[in-house]
Amino acid sequence: MCDNGRIIPIMTFGPVSVLPEYRGKGYGSKLIRFAMEKALELVCGAITGNPDCY
Repeated sequence: MCDNGRIIPIMTFGPVSVLPEYRGKGYGSKLIRFAMEKALELVCGAITGNPDCY
């Protein structure tokens, strides 16, 4: 809840992992993009996660 009482939906996700033999082929990026698209569809005000993981 914000200081002004407003409620903002937040989506958190991660970590995302991909099997070693599939790394570097864009699968992780696709998973993250999919999650971000879903957050937009759900009208989330923010997405949290650790950018160092990606």
